[in-house]
Amino acid sequence: MSKKRNLLGLISCDVCGFEDAEVAESGSGFAYIVCDECNKQTFCRSKHCDHKLRSRMRPLASGTPRPAPKPAPESKPKPTDKQPEIKPDERSDDDSIFD
Repeated sequence: MSKKRNLLGLISCDVCGFEDAEVAESGSGFAYIVCDECNKQTFCRSKHCDHKLRSRMRPLASGTPRPAPKPAPESKPKPTDKQPEIKPDERSDDDSIFD
């Protein structure tokens, strides 16, 4: 969350299913959705859409802090796919292309 949004409530993201997508209010007064999981944004452009969105969201009580972001998953080193080393005496006759 890089910008502080005028947070109104939370709603489930219809793209990725994240339960805590934020519903905020734009400068024009219409509600919009921002999902921090999949980066989807949905903007209302009419009073009808604004009303529908506000009626579906889970409102936050005034003074309620933003939900804490999910912790980043631990990154584990991937095993390397090393090829076994072939010694010159282990080559077959078909391995040489320059003979």
